Amino acid sequence: MQLFLDANGDSIKLVWRSDEGGRRSKPILLPKAFLLDRARKIRDELNNLNDYVQTTQLDESKDPGWVRYREILNRLTECGRWLSNAIFNFRDEHAQELLEALDALPHGAEVKIFCSDDQVTLPLGFVYANGAPVSEPTDAPATEAKRPSREDFAGFWLNRFKITMAIDGGPCGALVIDPASFKSLYALHKSELANAAAYLGDDRAHLDLLLTTIDFRKGYYDWPNAQRACGEAAGWDGVVFVFAHSNGDMLELDSTRIDSLQFAEMLHRNRDDAHTALIVLNCCLSATGGENCSLLGAVAERGFCGLIGTEAEILNTHAIRCGTRIMWGLCAEGLSLGDAFDHMQNDTDLFPLNLFYTCYADRRFRLATPFTHLKAA
Repeated sequence: MQLFLDANGDSIKLVWRSDEGGRRSKPILLPKAFLLDRARKIRDELNNLNDYVQTTQLDESKDPGWVRYREILNRLTECGRWLSNAIFNFRDEHAQELLEALDALPHGAEVKIFCSDDQVTLPLGFVYANGAPVSEPTDAPATEAKRPSREDFAGFWLNRFKITMAIDGGPCGALVIDPASFKSLYALHKSELANAAAYLGDDRAHLDLLLTTIDFRKGYYDWPNAQRACGEAAGWDGVVFVFAHSNGDMLELDSTRIDSLQFAEMLHRNRDDAHTALIVLNCCLSATGGENCSLLGAVAERGFCGLIGTEAEILNTHAIRCGTRIMWGLCAEGLSLGDAFDHMQNDTDLFPLNLFYTCYADRRFRLATPFTHLKAA
């Protein structure tokens, strides 16, 4: 299933087709301001969930009966229903046709949404499609309350479909990468990484291996050095991995900042560049931003297969672990990007903040063969 979102004045035009070679539907006009307001409400609740994880660490003694968690989840579910209602207006027969087509898809089907940097993106993984209310009965004993789990998100699109957002941009090269031409550039907030180190477990060892055994062989801790390294890497396939503070526009390393347009300029490639790069943005709000000036605009360029980013604020420890799991899946385990992403989102020890990530990239991106020495180290 493919959906196409295009800016159209005060509206967003939505058309769809059931397969790549199929005929596109008649357009559905969606009120842009209305959609963005409902998207903001979802992100507000995701930020609340991030704060909840920070204060409780999912320890029931800090939230007896998981009462606070259920309150946030119920509000998130309500906001997801509001976004669903805004897209699938019951008065619009074309919107209802799309809803019926989506309902007919098998569980786990890929839904690919084509959009551009002309409009702020929508957290479509949190469209709430169906399912029973998640609240526990108010008179249920606390000891019977169910521990938070991925099952709580069964009614959201992120659990129903494999959501892929595709940002309009120039063509990229091959999606199966020769390891001999693969490079990875790590732009890391050094002090935050040091603060998180004690909580990373095996992920720290994996990150150290990734940093020391694959070119560029080290991390970059300020933007001038990262920009210089990027400029020296003309004609490469690989990954730009960023662990930084962000507000959806600015990216901050320890002592330096760049905005979304500088970030896009840093990554800009020549018109004859036929290589392929992926961006993994492990920072707050990396999949959000203003029109034509979001961090997503960096992949609206020739040579990029896309970006992995977050829809809301996310704890540093979870962000670096989520990003490292994706990189380890790609480089050490030989997984495609789509499989590495899905595995990360299914890792129970990263729940629920791993659900904040969205795949804005081609899921077929992969290494032709993994770096087997990584697992042997």
